[in-house]
Amino acid sequence: MSKPAFIIFGAYGNLGSTLAKNLCEKGNDVLLVGRQTQKLALMADSLSTHFYSADCTDFNQVSDCVDIAIDHFGRLDGVVHCISSNLSKPAHLTIEREWFQTINTNLTSAFACLKYSVQAMRDNGGSIVLTSSAAASVPMPNHEASSAAKLGIIGLTRSAASTYARHRIKINAVTPGPVESSSTTSTAAETIVSLLTEQTPWISGHIFGVDASDAKTYDVSQKRQYLF
Repeated sequence: MSKPAFIIFGAYGNLGSTLAKNLCEKGNDVLLVGRQTQKLALMADSLSTHFYSADCTDFNQVSDCVDIAIDHFGRLDGVVHCISSNLSKPAHLTIEREWFQTINTNLTSAFACLKYSVQAMRDNGGSIVLTSSAAASVPMPNHEASSAAKLGIIGLTRSAASTYARHRIKINAVTPGPVESSSTTSTAAETIVSLLTEQTPWISGHIFGVDASDAKTYDVSQKRQYLF
């Protein structure tokens, strides 16, 4: 029987690389995806897994990634979107190019990953986890473009979870806090692994925050009820 197979978009960032290591150590098949071929190749070699270089704002390239994973592994159980960028600039100083770049890097890439993942999972089900940030729900000065993009990911998660529940596809999001540390990254990665696998019951349409202060995961929609 083939092993569970996963795709990580944005695999060489702090969260993506921690997640990749976690999934590979558990014996899963993992396809690492990102723009920087050299970084991906080094990661794939160290983890004895596979990689594919792609611009995840390009719908055709994202579609190719999903096709390659299925062709190579014979199945697709889960997909994680770990792509993120942050623009710290007030609205009146943000130029048009910066606005569209922020939206594309965060929200467009998330939509593309979701679109082609659900197409591949409609027959057999699966799990998708998108990454947003605390900027989606916590007021942060000078983050208008980033907050709009991150909040868009939250709306995308909740709507898609409702749309694809009948296909047995779980869709959730993780929102790490503004202070990044090894403990919060590790906790976020562990939460994603739990959502991808059978460690949790049917949970879909939920947004999980990760506190920087105590590295615990809570359900944002449940008034900070700690879950992990």
